[in-house]
Amino acid sequence: MRWLRDDWNIKVIRAAMAVQSDGYLKHPDREMKKVEAVIEAAIDLGIYVIVDWHAHQPEPIAAGEFFARIARKYGHHPNLIYETWNEPLREHDWSEVIKPFHLAVIPQIRREDPDNLVIAGTQSWSQDVDKAAADPLPFANVAYTLHFYAGTHRQDLRDKASAALEKGAARNGVGNKRSQWQRAQF
Repeated sequence: MRWLRDDWNIKVIRAAMAVQSDGYLKHPDREMKKVEAVIEAAIDLGIYVIVDWHAHQPEPIAAGEFFARIARKYGHHPNLIYETWNEPLREHDWSEVIKPFHLAVIPQIRREDPDNLVIAGTQSWSQDVDKAAADPLPFANVAYTLHFYAGTHRQDLRDKASAALEKGAARNGVGNKRSQWQRAQF
């Protein structure tokens, strides 16, 4: 990570928590140690770290416990960014599955860390940001994920991004206060 910071000038790194497939659900202590090693290195190096709950199926209880633990231990550092569900599947409807998941998990984070940025994954592998913007979460300092790959994605995703921006998805949400993440200086 030091080499990435110094040679590539990275400012942020992702610490992806594998959830299913022999991941956190089966081995929480083992997998937590891996993520904590990345978080601690990022803090020591003065770069941001996106802590990513990488799951194909919703697991709101486990995710809430995981993020509460992370927020309790590291939430006082401005380096931390929480991504509560990376790439929910197309079959997971925003309003019926994904939004309720975020509504269950984000308060677990906010009890421990009221300030750091939360990134909320969106439907269809985080491509339906327009659906999230049309039915937003009621929290401040939340962003919605839009994964865009320049080699394969085209105008339809740019249109979704524009629609989300027009609905105010890029604002800081409730109160539109400037976030700790935006103010952080390392």
